[in-house]
Amino acid sequence: MYKLILVLYLIISCNTRNRIDDVSKIEYEKKIIDIGKIEYKSNQRSLFQFKNNRSKPLKIEAVRLSCSCISAEWPKNEIFPNEVGIIEVRVDTGHLGFFREKLIVYYTEEKIMSDTLFISGNLVYHGNN
Repeated sequence: MYKLILVLYLIISCNTRNRIDDVSKIEYEKKIIDIGKIEYKSNQRSLFQFKNNRSKPLKIEAVRLSCSCISAEWPKNEIFPNEVGIIEVRVDTGHLGFFREKLIVYYTEEKIMSDTLFISGNLVYHGNN
């Protein structure tokens, strides 16, 4: 019985390790972007660039956002090994103040894979006084 439990544990551990290895082979230039001060009602976009260092193509299934104050566009086609992809994030600059928002990127796989990215900044109004 002990041997059976040990074998099952090793199989599960190896399977989990493979998932972690697959995600770690998706290399982001930055996972945190601090935009700094942004002018109220300006047009602001930021880019999360990543490289697929895996041995097989990568497809982004969805990008979930923590707030409706940001929007994201991502490649709908597969990113082949050693290719670069970009996730473009736009900030709704109609609200003043500091923000820090989270994006969770889900990849199409037989296993659940995701990465978490962050974007932050401070929306300010300089006005004509």
